[in-house]
Amino acid sequence: MIPVLTLLLACTPTPDTGATGLDDPGWPDIQEVTLAAPELWAEPIADYIATNAEELGHDDFLQGVHELYPFDGRLYIGYGDANLNLGRVTPIELRAWESLDDPDAWISELVVDEEQVDHFRSTDDTLLLPGVDATEDDLLGNVYTLSPGGDWSKSRTLEYAWHVHDIAAIGDTLYACGSGGTLDDYDESDVNAYVWRSDDDGETFVIDQAYDHPDPPGDNRFTNLLVVDDTLHVFGYASDLSSINRFHAFALGADGLETVSGLSRVFVTRTESLAPDRGLLVGVSVGTVLTWRAWTVGAEGVEVASALDGLTILDLLPIDDGRTLVLAVEGNEYPSPTDGPWQAVVGVTTDGAALDTVLSWETDRWPESAAWFEGSLLVGMADGTVWRAEGG
Repeated sequence: MIPVLTLLLACTPTPDTGATGLDDPGWPDIQEVTLAAPELWAEPIADYIATNAEELGHDDFLQGVHELYPFDGRLYIGYGDANLNLGRVTPIELRAWESLDDPDAWISELVVDEEQVDHFRSTDDTLLLPGVDATEDDLLGNVYTLSPGGDWSKSRTLEYAWHVHDIAAIGDTLYACGSGGTLDDYDESDVNAYVWRSDDDGETFVIDQAYDHPDPPGDNRFTNLLVVDDTLHVFGYASDLSSINRFHAFALGADGLETVSGLSRVFVTRTESLAPDRGLLVGVSVGTVLTWRAWTVGAEGVEVASALDGLTILDLLPIDDGRTLVLAVEGNEYPSPTDGPWQAVVGVTTDGAALDTVLSWETDRWPESAAWFEGSLLVGMADGTVWRAEGG
C-alpha cells in the first residue's frame, strides 16, 4: 500500500480516532492489574495464510493481525495484503470475537470488497472502516460503517478513489482521505491526493479537497487524519517513481489546505486523538539518521512526545477517560531490525508526556496490534497469531 521511503524507508507499521468503549465497567482497569507475559492464544487467520501460501506457491505476503479493535462488545480483527491484492485470492472478512471464552469461536460479519482490513476508527456510536484498496473497479472507493446492534453499511461513493486510508469525524461530518484519479491519471502515473466529506452519516461522500501531485509522475497520497480543536489535520506523502521525496502536513481551513509548520521532514504513519485539543503523531524523522519518533499537536504547536522517545510505536488505541493504549518495541532505529528477539512494551498515556508501562516482555515475534478486552491484553503478531496476557 505505502511504498518505501527510499532514503531508506521500508515497511512501516500499519498504521487510529474516537472512543471505543474499550473499558467495560465490569472489567478491571488495565492500570490496576499485574499482567503476566502473553501466551499464545489464537490463530484467527490460519485459513487465510494457508490458502494464500498454496495459491501463491510461497509465504512472502502480509500474514499479520494488523488490528485488534473493540466495539459494541466485540473484538474486531484486521488482516489481508493490499500490496499483493490478496482479496482477489481469498475474500477478506470482517471477523470478530464476541467473548474470549473460545479462541476458535470468532464470527464473520461481512465479506468486504477490499484487499485488506487494517484501520478501524470509531465515534461514540459508530464503527468506521476506510476501504484501503477496493477489489471492484470503476474508480470508486468504499467506506464501511456500523452502529451498535445494527448491520454493516457500505458507501461506494468516493469518486476517483483508488485507495482510502483513513477516516475521521468532526461533529456530524465525516472526512476520509486517500488517493486516486481518472483513467488518464492512472495511465500517466499522475496520482492525486484527496479528502472526501460526508454530511449524511457516511451514506454518500463528495470530494472536499483534491491535491495534485506537486511534480508528477509518481505517487501522491493523504494517508492519515487527525482532529485537533475541531480542525482536520491531513498527512501524507508524494514520491517520484522510485522514492518518497515530499511529506504532506496540512490543516483544513476556510481557504483549503494550509501547511502545518514543524513537520516538513516527518513521514507520518499513524495518528491518534489524545483529547479534543491534543493529538499524537507517529512517524519517521527524516534527517542524516532516520529514526522513529512521536510528536504531539496542540495549541502550542508541534512538539516531540518525550515519553515515547526511544521507542518504535506499533499501535495506538483509545480507551476511556482520555487514555490511549500504546504498543511499542524498545529502540527507534529505522528501518526496524528484522531479527528478534525484541523487547515489547505496552503502556498508557494521556498526553504523550508520560507513559505508564503496564507490561514489558521479550518476544521473538513482531507485534502489530494490541487491545484491552474483557480484562485481558491481546496482542496481534506479524505471523497471524494472537497472544493473551491475563491480569491478577
